[in-house]
Amino acid sequence: MKKLNLKKIDRKKAIYLALAGVVFVLFIYILNPSLTGLSVAHSDFIKVENSVSCAGSRIKLQYVYLDNCYPCKEQKPIIEAIAEKYRDAVVVEYIDYNNAVSRPLVNKYAVSATPTMVFNCQYKVVGYRSMGQLEEMIASLR
Repeated sequence: MKKLNLKKIDRKKAIYLALAGVVFVLFIYILNPSLTGLSVAHSDFIKVENSVSCAGSRIKLQYVYLDNCYPCKEQKPIIEAIAEKYRDAVVVEYIDYNNAVSRPLVNKYAVSATPTMVFNCQYKVVGYRSMGQLEEMIASLR
């Protein structure tokens, strides 16, 4: 009868578990950059093709989300805080990505990832943004 070398098996398992742990941690940080204290790199607004400003006296912020999207769940309290803090300057509209009624807007803005924020029907920003980043964006549109 052949003896099993448990030390080799345990070493291989330990290596696999360590690699799985590293991959898991990286995956979590990619999904939720706020855990690291870092946010997704600030990008410029993406111009929506063939768009016309729908802004009146207040900035219109259309927030496209999915109910089961973790970054969307992290973004929603920030959107609510923006709506409260800038209630005289910003109008927030919530758009459920999966709602059939919202589909024409989702298609119009070519939303392919959530969360997506559309400002004044002209500029979209894809991905999680911090309160400070959104405040900078609002200030640039005033």
